[in-house]
Amino acid sequence: MRRESSPVEHRSAGKTYVPQRYVVGWAEGIVKVGSTWNGRQRWGTFLARGGTMLDLAYYGPSGDDLKSEAWLQGRIEERFARAFATKSEAAPYLGNGGAGYLECYAIPVTQWPEIIELARS
Repeated sequence: MRRESSPVEHRSAGKTYVPQRYVVGWAEGIVKVGSTWNGRQRWGTFLARGGTMLDLAYYGPSGDDLKSEAWLQGRIEERFARAFATKSEAAPYLGNGGAGYLECYAIPVTQWPEIIELARS
């Protein structure tokens, strides 16, 4: 998985996309890991709901963003529980009815530096 140092734009169907893997955390000890080609349109809603961007990685259009997301989630799942049991519990943080709640983990804020280091490795 090749992480790029800056955004790599990809044009398709007249639109510009930027493959990214993001890690967003909320002060309540919740961390969401995801990937998107829609940038701020996707993760911006989490920041608007009180989240903090912990790591934002750029990738080319090779699918490495999805591989990176899966790899990072696998490492996190080895140590931490999921933050939510249902979509409705996650909705105040994620919006959109709680879609993406299975990508959220209960991680104490004191352990965020470890998650950031892992994400950047």
